[in-house]
Amino acid sequence: MKAYRKLKLRMLIVCAASTGMVLAGMAVVSYRISVGHLQTQFGEIFANNVSAVQSYIREQPVITHTWLLETEQASDLKVGVESDRGYRMYAGLDETRDELTALALQTVVERYDFDTLSKPYGNWRGESVDFFMESGQGRYRVSVSRIPAGDDWLTVTLLKDRAGEFRQIESLRLGFTIAASVSTVCLIAFAWLFSAWAVRPAEESRKQQAAFVAAASHEYRSPVAVIQMAAENLEKAPPDVAGQFVKMILRECGRLGRLTQDMLQLVGADHRNLNIRAEQVNPESPVLSTYESFQQLAAAKKIALNLDLPSEPLPKVVCDRERIEQMLAILMDNAIRYAPEGGRITLGVHSWRRHVRFTVTDNGPGIADNQKHRVFERFYRGDASRSEKENYGLGLSIAREIALLHKGKLTVEDAPGGGSIFILSLPA
Repeated sequence: MKAYRKLKLRMLIVCAASTGMVLAGMAVVSYRISVGHLQTQFGEIFANNVSAVQSYIREQPVITHTWLLETEQASDLKVGVESDRGYRMYAGLDETRDELTALALQTVVERYDFDTLSKPYGNWRGESVDFFMESGQGRYRVSVSRIPAGDDWLTVTLLKDRAGEFRQIESLRLGFTIAASVSTVCLIAFAWLFSAWAVRPAEESRKQQAAFVAAASHEYRSPVAVIQMAAENLEKAPPDVAGQFVKMILRECGRLGRLTQDMLQLVGADHRNLNIRAEQVNPESPVLSTYESFQQLAAAKKIALNLDLPSEPLPKVVCDRERIEQMLAILMDNAIRYAPEGGRITLGVHSWRRHVRFTVTDNGPGIADNQKHRVFERFYRGDASRSEKENYGLGLSIAREIALLHKGKLTVEDAPGGGSIFILSLPA
């Protein structure tokens, strides 16, 4: 049990770790792409604002404070205009703007060697430099331009506070973090359920194996105990009684041989080593052969054995005739064991919906509805047969495995008038 828990935990860790790494990588890449798009969008907006301001200044002979104020309010910019003749124009008195404008002009000269006092050489429309700048007041997008205005040249400084931009980036980061966290929790829950689902067949197989071993041990214990008891008594028994103990030992050895053979067949079915030799077979053939084999046994127990065959020939089935006869023998043996003295058993075969159905019907006590799904379990026996030493509860399990090998289906239903009807359905 601990081994399966460890296996489940390991699968959980591997599944969560591997898919978590993929999820984290996708989240990081998506976040960076989103941030890149967002920054590009803000850059385009700022570039449009700069272009609009530069175009207006080129085209208008007079710049008013009203226009500056409206421009700053509409585009959330800080605008500063200086002429070569020494005058400055701002939208309003703001010491912060003066400090930022002075810092921007100093930065553009030092970092980009941009002369804010001379006319651009060979470029009558002017030139501009865009860059990022940090100060004690915050971080800004900056554009410094030299623009011709009549006979004069103007130095235009535009500053855009990036606080809103970084707030959106922070909101984006928070959104991705929350989404990644929720996805991780869901992933862990899925990994837990997936590992439990993946391990369940192995755990159920272990339980079935444990139950099989326990049941087999129980079945072996009884004949071994009888053989041991008979062997001990055989040493002390007089010659006229010793024969009884020898017969007892031989009988129990036969039981052990049959039990071992049944178990080997089931093990072979589990490992897909139970082979079949498929060939085209007339469905009536295995039925007639089985009928002939069980006539005397049924008569000895005063049970009427009937045949139910169709009047028209049936389509052939691809099967292993020996295996089908083996399965029909198991069903017949089971029916004879449960049918009462003076009862009846019907062995038949019919065509049904592109299938051929082999049926074994008895008028015994029947099978309760809550036991119908269990009669094919290994070592399962109904109350009526628990005292039968020859019945190990393996026959119907072997029959079901034979049906599965032929891609068929073996079921049990209530027979009309009482009893049970076992039905093997094979593709025609």
